[in-house]
Amino acid sequence: MRNSLLIPISLLFFNAYSQQIHNRTENKVIPVIEQRELNLKPESTEVYIPLEVDLTQYKNIVISVEGWHDFIHEKEIRDALKQSIFAVNRKSFKKNKTKMEKDTLYFFWNQSNDWDDRTTSITIRDSTFKVIYNVVHTNVGSAKILNFLLSI
Repeated sequence: MRNSLLIPISLLFFNAYSQQIHNRTENKVIPVIEQRELNLKPESTEVYIPLEVDLTQYKNIVISVEGWHDFIHEKEIRDALKQSIFAVNRKSFKKNKTKMEKDTLYFFWNQSNDWDDRTTSITIRDSTFKVIYNVVHTNVGSAKILNFLLSI
């Protein structure tokens, strides 16, 4: 009988002790990190060299994508341009390695991400490497950027 009372008494003792430890409060300083506000610039498009060439004379397009998330954007651009009149070259543009062809456009996409704002620069060149279109977009979506090629 003595052993049978010892177990419940010890359980009550441990339970009371654990409640005292649990209810003990300490003044702890918890640092609160404030979230910074998202300050986006408004959508903007600056055309440096307007498109004055008839793009229907070109059959192929070679793509070069650089900058922020370049692999993801390259796949997105290739998939979108499959809906255009251009045959998308499987290989990307490589300086001094890509053979320049007369009926081919060379499409250069460069995207940078500066904190909140996303800046995309697009340059289109012909086979002589002359710039026929150059534009810089700030906080504009990819679909809106590529719309001028898809609407031909």
